[in-house]
Amino acid sequence: MKFNDLSFTFHTDKITECVDFYSKYFQATMTFDAGWYIVICLPSGKTPLLLSFQGNTEDMESELFAGGVTLNLLVDDVDGLYERLKQDGLSFAEEIADHEWGDRAFSLYDPIGNLIYIYSARELHEKYKDAVKENEYLAVYKEILQKGIVQKAYRDLQKSVTGLKAFLEKGALSEYSLGNVSPGYMDFTYFPFSNDFLRERKLRFGIVLNHEKLRFELWLMGQNAAIQKEYWEVLKHSEWNKQQPAMPQYSVLEVVLTEEPNFANPDELNRDIEKKLLLLVQEIVDYIQAGK
Repeated sequence: MKFNDLSFTFHTDKITECVDFYSKYFQATMTFDAGWYIVICLPSGKTPLLLSFQGNTEDMESELFAGGVTLNLLVDDVDGLYERLKQDGLSFAEEIADHEWGDRAFSLYDPIGNLIYIYSARELHEKYKDAVKENEYLAVYKEILQKGIVQKAYRDLQKSVTGLKAFLEKGALSEYSLGNVSPGYMDFTYFPFSNDFLRERKLRFGIVLNHEKLRFELWLMGQNAAIQKEYWEVLKHSEWNKQQPAMPQYSVLEVVLTEEPNFANPDELNRDIEKKLLLLVQEIVDYIQAGK
């Protein structure tokens, strides 16, 4: 289990007073304003520091938000964690559900009464999009860029992908045709590879660096939506898609190659990826041959 972020929400009927206080005395800026729920950002030289203030609305269960503090925990797989905790016998203050404000979440109480809100991000509903204060996000973006940290990290990650491609081109993928590295938009950086078997079926593999999860993945992609749908039907019940209830947006399947890459040791990282890649590619190809 891995948590990606921790923030705090204070439940109060004095939201305006709190926001004014932190803005006036601590130069906080507002990043989200839905009226009943407001997020502010405190100045920071590193990761933005966020505080949230929430008041009750008529459609909320008042006993869940009667005052105090909520711990907000961001995770990759909220459904998986929910099922595990349920099997462990924990009871929930709120069952898992999708929310219009941009998450899928459940909540429970800790032994001293703090509400723990565990969530994964989802698309923001149209009615909440005006609540996002884009100018304030741009101010945070500017502040981070001025430190030079993001640019260096991005360059280093691009170098890692191009180095991996060069390594595999001489080794495990020497019999494949490799495409150029696509840098992406700080979301996915990848390069494709294919052979005659894949091209005949209008398929290709891609080695993908997932920036948000900071891990390498192997994707199988179709030439177009129809091809992807066709091979989704072939592969949707395979072991690689057993945790995937619907076809991924950009691929037929997505498999993790390295959960926590050691970028400090590129030679070891490349060898680890190569070792898993060789076996995985062959298993997927064999499965396609058997299914088609």
